[in-house]
Amino acid sequence: METTAAGPSELPQGRDDVVSVGSAFKDQRPPGIPHGLDFAGSAGEYFRIWIVNIALSILTLGIYSAWAKVRTRKYFYGSTSLAGASFDWDANPVSILKGRIIAVLVIGGFTLLGNISPIAMILFYLMLIPLYPWIVVRSMIFNLRHTTYRNVRFGFDGRYWEAFKVYILWGLVIVLSFGLAYPFVAHRMRRFMTERSRFGSTSFSFNGDIGFYYLVYVIAYLVYIGAAVVMAIGLGGAFVVMGPESFETEGSEPPVGVLVAMVLAYALVVVVMTLTGVAISTFISNHAWKRTRLGDKVFMHLDLNVWRVLWLTVSNLFLIIVSLGLAIPWATVRITRYSLSRFTVYSEDTLDGFAAGENQMASALGEEFGDVMDFDIGD
Repeated sequence: METTAAGPSELPQGRDDVVSVGSAFKDQRPPGIPHGLDFAGSAGEYFRIWIVNIALSILTLGIYSAWAKVRTRKYFYGSTSLAGASFDWDANPVSILKGRIIAVLVIGGFTLLGNISPIAMILFYLMLIPLYPWIVVRSMIFNLRHTTYRNVRFGFDGRYWEAFKVYILWGLVIVLSFGLAYPFVAHRMRRFMTERSRFGSTSFSFNGDIGFYYLVYVIAYLVYIGAAVVMAIGLGGAFVVMGPESFETEGSEPPVGVLVAMVLAYALVVVVMTLTGVAISTFISNHAWKRTRLGDKVFMHLDLNVWRVLWLTVSNLFLIIVSLGLAIPWATVRITRYSLSRFTVYSEDTLDGFAAGENQMASALGEEFGDVMDFDIGD
């Protein structure tokens, strides 16, 4: 699920309204009754699911991976409860398998054309670009349609041309602006995903601050530049210490000192970029959820501590490496439990009453499932 939510009278009412950057830092408590998310899953239970999923996926040459996805997501959703009721995910593995077969055929065709003719491969790639928004929309429809809470389904009403504008046209703006428009586009993508999502018949709304997005990404850019400068200084210093004569012997390998400096500099950049990316995601997620609400009476609040998230990321990665991957289930449950423990839903009415109203509305309107197009090309 990915806002500081204020009360109805404090939030801008228009889609394009933007609040000040300063207000983005204010952690105001939303009105209503707080309901925390509870996660009852355990590393031991998930490990058994995970190891069986891997074994069967290997034995079936990947075919079982569709069933593995359903089993995994159903476990995590079923282990997550809000106000005494758990979530559920009831997707059909065959639908996922259909999407993956299509993806394999497309990738296979792409690879084959690349071996035959590079020009044909480029043309094929250009033909795939307009398909990306369609894939995004279909995947969102599939994943939300099969997500339920108190027997009420989530949904996604995004349209192809809306996604095309956000992901392709605005993506082109990012390229033309040399990346300067990325925070603006990231805000637009988030707004599209949020405001086209719904619970039953009630839509979500998003009032994120574009200024906050720019502030976070500008700081991140400065960190990236700083890491690049440090790397350049380190390599330059190694070159000066070794002396230019170390590189003048024809056919000789670079001095060991230079190789060590290059490895350390590269490792530093990778670590800094990775941790900065995690920090960006944490800040943006906190802000976005605090600026998200469902209808007029349900507000979201996420309060992740960036240092805690960074520690979990580093320690999880270390444990996964030293355990040769066997700690993946433990790491997954660990980060999931922490993230959900920091998420709160505030409702001016009881959630069971709100869900009951949505259930009656859905039953009265009915919902077409579209079995023919019901497939997923997601993860």
